[in-house]
Amino acid sequence: MMDDTTVIRLAQQAAKDELAVAVFTVNELARFADLAFAKQTSSPICPDGLIEFTYICNGVELTCHLEYEAAERGSFDEPAYPESITLDSAFHLGENIGHLLSDDVVAEIEDAALANLKDKYNDY
Repeated sequence: MMDDTTVIRLAQQAAKDELAVAVFTVNELARFADLAFAKQTSSPICPDGLIEFTYICNGVELTCHLEYEAAERGSFDEPAYPESITLDSAFHLGENIGHLLSDDVVAEIEDAALANLKDKYNDY
């Protein structure tokens, strides 16, 4: 059985040369299809400065990128601000669907992400 790199290389060759398809087994073609689907449907790498959080909403897994702002102490001149987290994007099968989410779902994601972040850092 061929490794994934060889399967991808041969599939690229097969796109140019119909005879190369003959070297594939059914399992290798299925594995190539799985690899191609996984690459097409994966969410992008989380940008620097954002936090990645996986949230499941009604059985749909969302990979969320959120911006965290730490709490700030108040002073005589400035009011205090509590910590907050804001949804930047929400990916499902590689597509950003954040703009399609209702305000209630966005609030649920932000609350869950903030609670998860607090739990994560309280464990240390």
